[in-house]
Amino acid sequence: MNPLPALPLPGLAGFAHRWVDGIHAVDGGQPAGPAVVLLAGFPQTWWAWRKTMPALAERFRVLAIDLPGQGHSARPYDSYDTHTVASRVQAAVTALDVPQYWLAAHDIGAWVAFSLALQHEERLHGVALLDAGIPGVTLPESIPTDHRAWKTWHFAFHLVPDLPETLLTGRERDYVDWFLKAKSRSPFRRCGGQPLRRRDRRRGRAPRVPRLLPRCRGISTREPRRSRPAAPDRARPRNLQLPWIDPRHGRFPPPLGGRRDRRRHP
Repeated sequence: MNPLPALPLPGLAGFAHRWVDGIHAVDGGQPAGPAVVLLAGFPQTWWAWRKTMPALAERFRVLAIDLPGQGHSARPYDSYDTHTVASRVQAAVTALDVPQYWLAAHDIGAWVAFSLALQHEERLHGVALLDAGIPGVTLPESIPTDHRAWKTWHFAFHLVPDLPETLLTGRERDYVDWFLKAKSRSPFRRCGGQPLRRRDRRRGRAPRVPRLLPRCRGISTREPRRSRPAAPDRARPRNLQLPWIDPRHGRFPPPLGGRRDRRRHP
């Protein structure tokens, strides 16, 4: 069932909205081609991949998925831990008739992708984790309080019961704008170097607090039981290769303590 059949997809000819058990995806490209699944970060939706999707669609079937509680995906009423979210994403991909696929993910989408790779290695051709620290693997044990605090302060803030809702309700746009200003190389600019017009900002309305914060609490780095999905599985052998990009503007160490490889790749 498509609850928003008329929702426009500008610049994405051949793509369509799909919903599976409350999970929203934008699906397009080559139906018989190899599949690529894209997971965005925080505070983002599938729209973050809109400039990448047409190029991928020339060779691949492309699925850009909204994580639970983000974008047009429904908010679950039980767990938001990364293993559970990864299972929901995999169930949606399976329901959309994708037996195996390449997976690319950014920020907290990469947290989910890492868990997905641990649980469903046999379903993946490969994984790309883009500019993300992985809880229990590369993120610090505690939130920094020095000059790096601006990067991760919100993890702890989101965990405080009721206070974020009190401070942020009705001010969601200002809150998301801060992230765009502080963490974007070119704040409020669209991919491709074109200015982000006021109309675009209205179209990309910020999520409301009741949808925004429960997810952040569920996968915070300060909740060890949920935030360290990799720890119990580290002893299990893994053959999945995780190529990663170390860009000049990246902020995180290599996953799993791997060495930095600065060679050029095609």
